[in-house]
Amino acid sequence: MKHTATIILKLLCFIVLILTVPISITTADDAFTLESRIDIENRGLSWKYIEMYEEDRSYLIKQYIDANIGNRDGFVSAWELHKADKVMRQRLHDNIMQDMNVQINKSYDGIYPVNVDAELSHELIGRVSQPSAVRNLYIVEYEFRDFFYKMGSDMSFSGIPGTKVSITMPETIEVTAVNGVENKTITRINRITYITGEFGNKGQITVHYNSTHINSESNSDTLEDDIKIQKPVDIIDTFFKNICTVSVNKQ
Repeated sequence: MKHTATIILKLLCFIVLILTVPISITTADDAFTLESRIDIENRGLSWKYIEMYEEDRSYLIKQYIDANIGNRDGFVSAWELHKADKVMRQRLHDNIMQDMNVQINKSYDGIYPVNVDAELSHELIGRVSQPSAVRNLYIVEYEFRDFFYKMGSDMSFSGIPGTKVSITMPETIEVTAVNGVENKTITRINRITYITGEFGNKGQITVHYNSTHINSESNSDTLEDDIKIQKPVDIIDTFFKNICTVSVNKQ
């Protein structure tokens, strides 16, 4: 868990992976902004990473694609962008499988990654030197073995310190405490709780909660009968059969 933030940063910021292309700035913070949007449902969650480059920094990610995935001609084609999309999806998947960034009651038990996706901006297509605002999206979806409020009373998330985060809790969940969020705002609208702010300096957020459903066993049992959850091994096996693995030969 302690390495999760570093792993995600390396995955989401292409410039950290640039080993052969000289660049004029030295820190990731100068190059891009990152925002996490976490939407929690009773039986799973979706974590969206939104990575944004200003126009005068977009050449960094273009250089990486051109030099490491393309043909080093100073131009990013649609096909090269398509390959980069697949490479990033596979890398994100592999690292999430090694070290997930979500826990319930300080445990990974019963939390299954079921989908990993990447959507790189079409603004990356074109000359490497052409400035363009870039917005990339990375999505990780998880399923829970049971209703998450039955699995524990807190949920933890590992992210990049100082980056923006928003967390949406489902109806019937009452948030009792939130730790690890700087500039924190908590609002409740129509029984839905919204938490916004930034990851603190430890890169670890913990949301404590209870549920109005916790004593409604009859309702929960009825819902459980209608929902079929795959075993972890089936989920992983299905994912590997469907995902397209791309091997990149660096020149």
